[in-house]
Amino acid sequence: MVEGADDRDCRPPPFNKAVKTGATIGMVVGWLAALIYVFVSFPIPFGFQPNLQTKIDVILLIGPVLGAAVGAVVGWFLRDSDRFKIAREITKIDGAVLPPGSTNRRAVKWGWKAGTVAGIFLGQYYIQTHSPLGFYTGSIVLVFELAVPLCAGLGAGIGWLMANKGGGGVPD
Repeated sequence: MVEGADDRDCRPPPFNKAVKTGATIGMVVGWLAALIYVFVSFPIPFGFQPNLQTKIDVILLIGPVLGAAVGAVVGWFLRDSDRFKIAREITKIDGAVLPPGSTNRRAVKWGWKAGTVAGIFLGQYYIQTHSPLGFYTGSIVLVFELAVPLCAGLGAGIGWLMANKGGGGVPD
């Protein structure tokens, strides 16, 4: 028997797992809160309005960052709680098999990354097609903050479907 093997059962999940989970959830919540705030509080900017556009861009850039920071702090404080009991059970045994009902994370991560790249290209295409004079007068941040996360979420959903419904095949 390996010395210290009994201590492994009592350890909390890895530090970075709780913080990363909190930061991810906080970033998504911050992104959604910033988008909702912008669409509710500000009129739709028709034409070039530099002051209003700057305020909108700052709000859209700060929302996800603040959400991720708050989420990481909450994850750090909750790293020893029973909220991560499932993570403890999975990481307790080396080479553990995924529990029933869980999904193949590799497929979801692949879909998320592919959707992110597609969202970046979609945002670039939108800006190019809506730039009649060679420069885009709208909010570039708003274009990318709508296109990239939505395409990334769609890609993650497709990856999840590939893992659960399509036999689990993931492109390499």
